[in-house]
Amino acid sequence: MYESEPASFKRFRRIELPNRMRLCTFSTRHRLALFADPAVRDVFATTLERARRSGACLLVGWVVMPEHVHLLLMPPPLQASLVRGLWQIKRDSARTALALLRARADTVLPSITAASGRVQFWQPGGGHDRVMRSSDDVREKLRYIHENPVRRGLVDHQTDWAWSSARWYEGERSGPVGIDPIAL
Repeated sequence: MYESEPASFKRFRRIELPNRMRLCTFSTRHRLALFADPAVRDVFATTLERARRSGACLLVGWVVMPEHVHLLLMPPPLQASLVRGLWQIKRDSARTALALLRARADTVLPSITAASGRVQFWQPGGGHDRVMRSSDDVREKLRYIHENPVRRGLVDHQTDWAWSSARWYEGERSGPVGIDPIAL
């Protein structure tokens, strides 16, 4: 149990289905806008691309928002689970982002430091996770994550936000993170 979780916090068992896409959402500690900083967003994008290239997961869509991320993922071939891939993404992005914040002596550090003295980038727990049931479900969630920055007023058009897969789907392949070719 994480020290910030109430004793009544219910743990759920994640159901892992082979070859099924999932929408995973996880938030920064206390939902602070740690990703409001473009350098921290870049850290996450670099980490996500490294995990994708290493084969930790198949990436179908993504967006980084000021205080959370959405990932549309599939387990790698011959694996039923995304646990290892998600762990790698969260661990590596937190380590690198915290190193950046520490190097700058960022004023946010006390806000994400637990009573134990441990600095925590991510909100404790597994985040939100949803198995996609159909191709229509996948397309709807992809639209949702691409429109997220527009709905929040961060940009006027989804392709104006560099920290998402929206540009890739519009044909711009020079972005920081590639997408794995999966038939939708």
